[in-house]
Amino acid sequence: MIAIGKFKVEPTKSGKKLVYRIRNANSVDIKITINHIVLDFDKWDNLNQSFKYKRTENDYKKSIELNNSLILFSQFIHEQIYSPKAQNQKLSSKWLREKYNDFFGFENPKSKPEEIDNEPYFTNYYYHYISINKKIKGQVKNGKNLLPNTIKGYKTMIKCWKQFNIYNKTVDIKLRDIDLNIFDKFVYFQESQQKLGSGTIDTNINKLKAILRFAMQKKIEVSQDFIHGTFTYSPEDSISIYLNENDIDKILKTNFPCGSYMDNAKDWFIIQLFSALRISDLFQLNSDHFQKEFIELTTVKTKKEIVIPIFNPIRKILAKNRGKLPRKISDVKYNEYIKLICKEAGIDEIVRGSKSIIIGKGKNKKKRKIVDDYPKWELVTSHTCRRSFLTNASQHAGVTLVDLLAISGHTNTTMLERYIKTSNHTRANNVKERLAEIY
Repeated sequence: MIAIGKFKVEPTKSGKKLVYRIRNANSVDIKITINHIVLDFDKWDNLNQSFKYKRTENDYKKSIELNNSLILFSQFIHEQIYSPKAQNQKLSSKWLREKYNDFFGFENPKSKPEEIDNEPYFTNYYYHYISINKKIKGQVKNGKNLLPNTIKGYKTMIKCWKQFNIYNKTVDIKLRDIDLNIFDKFVYFQESQQKLGSGTIDTNINKLKAILRFAMQKKIEVSQDFIHGTFTYSPEDSISIYLNENDIDKILKTNFPCGSYMDNAKDWFIIQLFSALRISDLFQLNSDHFQKEFIELTTVKTKKEIVIPIFNPIRKILAKNRGKLPRKISDVKYNEYIKLICKEAGIDEIVRGSKSIIIGKGKNKKKRKIVDDYPKWELVTSHTCRRSFLTNASQHAGVTLVDLLAISGHTNTTMLERYIKTSNHTRANNVKERLAEIY
């Protein structure tokens, strides 16, 4: 079943409304009204599935934020439809409305957070924490204002916690009993039983600690071990590859039949390699984002305004397409095609890296990142482009990390440095070249 979801403005007796409709050849045809929209429906562009406002108009920034949320909502619904757990579910308007409310954090205004006792179990307190901290429409500040994507991360953590309880043959553990011993067991379980990468474990631990910290602020009893700061975990440095300037030159010189799906994917690949955009921002690009010498937009993930120079390779793509952007493709297909592009370009040196591999069988089948030696093209993902641009740019004299913040959208240089994969030898050689004439 291939179900396609699209937004569309429809007329009503009192004006217009934006609806989200899902249908396919197997008679699935459901829709709901997206009823939190407060923009002018005459500004809706059905082809680009977004509101089109000029930068000079009052609601421009609001339209960018709303467009981003609609993209993420559509991706969320697609994930819900095609997740393994949803194979036998019946798609209905009621189901779609529930998912809509879940994603945007809409609740019955008369409902109240569940009462919580003074000695709660962790799982119960997790749901309490989410219910009173997720962002609710119309409220300037609601607890921590957890956004849907952030909540998805918490859901991953609580799923791991429940599996940990099954492994320990316990129903759950009270907050006050989560001491250093339990913490170490939880880390060991993720490493040895779940085979999770250190980055995922670190994320789960940070969310566990956020909930315990919140409970402590609310005068709920937690372990003295946590209060004294003994819950520490040091993740290994992530093994991530980047495409150096020689690799990128090979990609630029690799040609595919004009207009083919590979040629189209290569165009997007080049735009991303020379803009450092996240994939969520890449495929929301439209002509309004191109302002003379720069690409200007608000990022989907962090809502930060970024300004990116339009480099010549991007200009050539636009000229080739008569001023238009390439045809949009799905994230999954894009990640598949850019690997093939790199393979065709001969980017096949053997490098150390991590790749998602299916391990186990039947009910025990899991996808895990396995560190090993692979041909470089196999390790390329959309995020490699972002890392590549920032790494290569940082190696050029006169380009500072502070300068790159305007392009990357990171909050600070510490976060930015995590993306930069320059080796110590490369850094030392850069210093050597710059100081050769002095010393």
